[in-house]
Amino acid sequence: MEETKRSTLCQSELLARGWTKKTIEVLLPRPKEAVNPWYKSAPPMLLWDVDVVEQMEKCEEFLVAKKKKEERSAAQQKAVLTKQGQLLATIEGLPISVRRLEESVLKKKALASRGNWYSQNEIYESVHDADAETIQRWMVNYIRHNLTKYDSHCILLFGKVGRAEGYRLLRSKVLRAIADAYPYLSEECERQANGRQWERFERFEITEKVELGEQKEGPLQ
Repeated sequence: MEETKRSTLCQSELLARGWTKKTIEVLLPRPKEAVNPWYKSAPPMLLWDVDVVEQMEKCEEFLVAKKKKEERSAAQQKAVLTKQGQLLATIEGLPISVRRLEESVLKKKALASRGNWYSQNEIYESVHDADAETIQRWMVNYIRHNLTKYDSHCILLFGKVGRAEGYRLLRSKVLRAIADAYPYLSEECERQANGRQWERFERFEITEKVELGEQKEGPLQ
């Protein structure tokens, strides 16, 4: 069955066709107004006649403007990719050092840290009831946040172009360093490196630190 051709186009559809708000204002006649079909309390929708739009899309003024828009978009995309590549290269070149502790000392500190977190969040459980796998996860987390400069590097990623990829690369790099320094935790490091559950917690933590004014000078600044 042949699809019926629409008689009007809204602004978002015009923008998707290569128009800009400026060219719409200059080249097209005043739009018709229609009730918003999704939100009746919203301002009326502005609609332009398809035949008029298609006719104007053949004129030289529109074609020149469209080409300039495409060139600007390409330049902006290139700039984004360049900045992202520079950020990832910087992270790749970061030296990651990991302080070493005796296993018994590390376990004690990790359990104490988790116990403090339980108290602050009114979780009435004993950290000593956790299984071995859970304790190893806490130990790796303790190392990452307290025995490396991971948090400082993360804060410096805030607001950067390509920060999502930067978080993943930095986290993976730090976890590899932890696995080298603590071979008995290498399996847990690999599990965390391959997981995605951390992302929403990491972003909240980083945002919170920046809002508190804890940003410091560092290699990514």
